Amino acid sequence: MKNRKKIILALLPISLLIIILLISSLGKSDDNNQLGVNSSFSYAPIAIPEDKDFTIKTLLGDQISKKDYPGKIIILDFWSSWCIPCIQEGPVLSNLSKEWSDRNVQFLGVSVWDTKENVLDFINKNDIQYPNAIDKNGQIAIDFGVRGIPEKIIIDSKGKIIHRIIGPSTKPSLEKILDQLTTEILKNN
Repeated sequence: MKNRKKIILALLPISLLIIILLISSLGKSDDNNQLGVNSSFSYAPIAIPEDKDFTIKTLLGDQISKKDYPGKIIILDFWSSWCIPCIQEGPVLSNLSKEWSDRNVQFLGVSVWDTKENVLDFINKNDIQYPNAIDKNGQIAIDFGVRGIPEKIIIDSKGKIIHRIIGPSTKPSLEKILDQLTTEILKNN
């Protein structure tokens, strides 16, 4: 009888933990309710100068900066091939970059603390067609105050840094931002 009591007492905390985990995982059931992907969107404050420029060397060997994309909205995405939320977000960004390329939106990727082989595998797997660079020592990420990956810096059509998105994004959340920015461009022209 004493052994049964000990077993029951030992299993009770474990059972409670399992029940709590099950209850917490039964959130709302919508398309955005995925592990590691934001289901709501918010901007984070920018602590870098709004006119901050960058020069990156792409995997193709080209030197590019924001000045190479006049009049375009730039989504500067910091990511890594080993980052689980980045892996989930890869196909989303690939598809959005294709859908929005004819609307003056340019995606640029900067893989942080990664290897060329892993970056190329990731790009090929996700059919990413926008320019990407590798920030091997993390200096570009540090220069932009990147706190974690994935993180996106949004630069408006005048070259001004206007938003920072911390964490992975969904297609609807990024489309909402891009809709707002492209609508503002059309109003101002």
